[in-house]
Amino acid sequence: MAVDRDRCVDGLPPPIGNAAGPSVVSETMTDKAHDTPADVDAKEGDVVVVGPGGIAYSFTPEAAEETSDRMLFGAAKARGQQLREEERRKPVR
Repeated sequence: MAVDRDRCVDGLPPPIGNAAGPSVVSETMTDKAHDTPADVDAKEGDVVVVGPGGIAYSFTPEAAEETSDRMLFGAAKARGQQLREEERRKPVR
């Protein structure tokens, strides 16, 4: 299931079932990004994701596919931001 880039808002695809745009980030989200990848497995027809700190989510296969697309898109965008920041910080010769 591919992300429809025409429906992106601020470079992010809209959440499933919400054409209005990205959902609000939870107030419980920490300022520090995790640098440890989540573990992913299939159990009884669902996709189970266990992230750092032991937080776990269960997705339908369809929701997992869409989440995977969105994470890849977000990762590429974040990596581009990192590269631009590295370039900006390089001394001018």
